[in-house]
Amino acid sequence: MIEYFKKKKWEIIIFLVGFIILYISSYLLIGGPKTIEGPISIFIAFCLVQFLKYRQFKKDRKKH
Repeated sequence: MIEYFKKKKWEIIIFLVGFIILYISSYLLIGGPKTIEGPISIFIAFCLVQFLKYRQFKKDRKKH
């Protein structure tokens, strides 16, 4: 798992920084997100995609 995080660390960092910037800007521009489910859904979807990528990474690693 450490190898996967080393390989994908910039992708994860860019997502988290972008997510935080957009969340803060929503508070500054419109007083916060209109629903709490929006940001939570985006974060859960990102985690799900990373989980599926990790499974594929493990499968590819076993083949080599």
